[in-house]
Amino acid sequence: MIAVFKTSVNKKKEAFRLKPKLDSVSDQWNFDLSDCDRILRVKLRHKEEIALIQNVMLSAGFTCNELGE
Repeated sequence: MIAVFKTSVNKKKEAFRLKPKLDSVSDQWNFDLSDCDRILRVKLRHKEEIALIQNVMLSAGFTCNELGE
């Protein structure tokens, strides 16, 4: 499944800083920082991993809300 999140990540530098943490949850993810919602798309194996992504983002100081819940 692909989960889509609205985030507060603004710069590529911030996304790069998140790489090790996001890689620990999924090996397929990307940001679309040109979108007004600064989208994070993540390929997940289980719906339960949505909470892991949100926790990773929050612990790094960013907001992260799933779109289309």
